Amino acid sequence: ETILFVGWFGPRGLASLLFALLAHEELGPAADEAVAIIGVTVFISVLAHGLSAEPLGSRYGRAALRRQQRPTTEQL
Repeated sequence: ETILFVGWFGPRGLASLLFALLAHEELGPAADEAVAIIGVTVFISVLAHGLSAEPLGSRYGRAALRRQQRPTTEQL
């Protein structure tokens, strides 16, 4: 659960935007379409992660609390 949670909410978009800027500097107007597609993709990613933050964060918090409350083998 933790790996999936961090994988979903980990850093997103920064590397893509950096590569888009590098491509735009190197290729100029020839990179305009790629830069636009990257921008839209990052925007959609930010939107999806923003909308899913509360429900998935709450779900992960409940699961973490359950894991914390389980008795260990030493307690049994």
